[in-house]
Parts: sequence; structure tokens; C-alpha cells
Amino acid sequence: MLRPTKHEDLSVSVLVVGNTILKRLKRRPFVAEDLYQAVSIKHDISLSDFFDTVTFLWCAGFIESSEYEIRIKSRAV
Repeated sequence: MLRPTKHEDLSVSVLVVGNTILKRLKRRPFVAEDLYQAVSIKHDISLSDFFDTVTFLWCAGFIESSEYEIRIKSRAV
């Protein structure tokens, strides 16, 4: 859910984790597994939460994937 509640841990919300993913992708493209490793160290999220966040960013038009890499869309920068 995108709307945080008072019972939700904001450090693992889609919006906060999505921000971290976008910051990492601004530097360089990542393979999905490497990106998960980098993000899970900071946020301690599950693999399913990571893919939910990546799916949200893809649906919103912020990221794209080709082959095995995830990269930020050039128009989203």
C-alpha cells in the first residue's frame, strides 16, 4: 500500500525503498540480483517487497529493463 499508516514501518515502504532504488540507478544500471543485495543491506526487505517496489517503479514509468539489467529511464531523470 502506498499510503502509510501509523502501524507501518516507513523504512520498508514502497516509496522509501523506491527512492533508494532510483538513487542507485542514477549512478549506473544494475542486474536485479545485485540491486536487491544493495537495497536489502540498507532496508532489510524481503525479495517479494523488493519486486513489488520494482514493479511499482516500472508501472509508474521510472525504470526499464533490458536483458538482465534494470536502468532508470532517460526521461525520468
